[in-house]
Amino acid sequence: MCQIEAHSADSFREAVTDFSIAGSPGLKWSRDAPRGAPGLKWSRDVPTTSLDGQAILFSDQITFAEGQFVSLQAATSLPPPPAGRTMVGRGYWLETSPNAPDLGGASIDVGYLSRDVPAGGETGIRVYYWSGKPGYTWMPLDTTLDKGRNEASAFVQGAGLYTLMTSIEIKLAEPGWNLFAYSSPAPQPVAAALKSIEGKYLTVYGYEPTRVDDPWRVYGVGAPTWVNDLAELSPGNGYWIYATEAVTLYLDVSPPPSTLATPATTTVPSPPATYYGYAESPAGAPPPGTPVIARIGPTVCGRAETRLIENRSVFVVKVLADDGVAAAGCGLPGRTVTIQVGGQYYSAQWDNSRVQQIFELVLPTMAAHSASLVRR
Repeated sequence: MCQIEAHSADSFREAVTDFSIAGSPGLKWSRDAPRGAPGLKWSRDVPTTSLDGQAILFSDQITFAEGQFVSLQAATSLPPPPAGRTMVGRGYWLETSPNAPDLGGASIDVGYLSRDVPAGGETGIRVYYWSGKPGYTWMPLDTTLDKGRNEASAFVQGAGLYTLMTSIEIKLAEPGWNLFAYSSPAPQPVAAALKSIEGKYLTVYGYEPTRVDDPWRVYGVGAPTWVNDLAELSPGNGYWIYATEAVTLYLDVSPPPSTLATPATTTVPSPPATYYGYAESPAGAPPPGTPVIARIGPTVCGRAETRLIENRSVFVVKVLADDGVAAAGCGLPGRTVTIQVGGQYYSAQWDNSRVQQIFELVLPTMAAHSASLVRR
């Protein structure tokens, strides 16, 4: 039979294709039943298997009373997977009769076929659970994976839908800057690649040492498109990401590592701070190509030029972090950045956690005095 109709992750219809039952359905099954009374035989251990043999429920600690049972049914429709995850094989509904005993401690084992696993995705297979309740999302479960037997098992969470998914899991261990390798098989726009942690990061930087004049590329959440010059994440490259909390990033499954491009070995410095603004003043806007110079004390830490965007003069400048060598004296949290745009001067505190729009105009005499101060 086939799926009748699908609506959404919270509401959809299915056709019943098959189901199996276990527990203790009742003594009455013993009468006229060709195989006796499975309700009596299965009142302990609760072994039940989906009719295709790919899902098994088991517990050796639960006893079912008269009329209590569980069933496993193959799903004909599945809610869409979360971002960065790929379905592997079928899903299975676990249902219980009213007043059935708690299935805590029971486990579910789901098998998979090698042909259903994307290339390079077997290691990332996990069991996922969905309760079927409105507003509930897929939950990854602690999974024991047996690649030799093509099986994955996890503790049962209760009645609901169980299936296998695979992904590349990258733990961003702490709030703040984390360096990670992008290892999906193809480039993706930044927001699409990081969809699984949407709302939990502020800024992403890529470093291209061959671009001597401006090796940094930035993507700032909420920044204008003319500020964000990091368009996509590419396989085999490393990126700095500023996370607002410890979180797991899920990326689409990649081919085996040997098929990925091998990036050139390089030391990636700490990311810069990026500032942008509209170069406007009562005296008039500077023309396109006007130099933009960012200083911390007397040290030049960033250069750019103004551009014309929608008939407005704008600028974007990246202010390097203090590396103790070539960029010694540049950015550290709390240091004052002075940005000169033609005859205009702007001031801000160095902070590389997010892309910042800059507003504060200062007088040239104040900027000159700031440049003469001893660096902190």
